[in-house]
Amino acid sequence: MTVITATHTFTSNNFETIETAFNIPRRRICVFPTVPLRLRTAFFTTANSNNGCINYGGTASIAVQRVQAKGFPGQTIQIEQSLPIGE
Repeated sequence: MTVITATHTFTSNNFETIETAFNIPRRRICVFPTVPLRLRTAFFTTANSNNGCINYGGTASIAVQRVQAKGFPGQTIQIEQSLPIGE
């Protein structure tokens, strides 16, 4: 079940934050079209995904987590958040 649907338009070739989470239940975020994603805390990348979906939140979100995506300037992606698969 999708909880939130949004869009994001990239302004650079670098990773850009598309979601910030702090102390939330576990979630899954997917983007269309598929672009590289990463999950960052304050100083570290904790997960990478090239398939367009990544899980975040849960007990690890005691630290602020940022879901970041990398596209090209002007590219728009659709963002869908849901419960993780299997929950």
